[in-house]
Amino acid sequence: LAAAPEAIALPAVGPGYKIAATAAGKGLLTTITAESPYGPAPIMTSAVCAHSRAAARLWRAIGGDKAPPAAPWVADRLEAGAALFPEALAWTGDLSRLIAWAYIEGAE
Repeated sequence: LAAAPEAIALPAVGPGYKIAATAAGKGLLTTITAESPYGPAPIMTSAVCAHSRAAARLWRAIGGDKAPPAAPWVADRLEAGAALFPEALAWTGDLSRLIAWAYIEGAE
């Protein structure tokens, strides 16, 4: 996967939250971060797979060690920053599913 682009702000969920996304073929990798006293803290990384050709690469990127599920799918991995911002866990899962639906619908 290519290097992540500059993160964009997520003002609807509160100040200091950002998301960066990298598209690769029929897949998408996103990372949500929050500004902490120590700098940007990754909260959650999501992989969206719209086609089986992208499945193995995305599954490895998200930390999967077995065979990936059949496409389409979305998988979320909590990052260390989630411990600093537990309130974000109330909305990160919903956001990743919304992004996945939009991406998969657009990839067809």
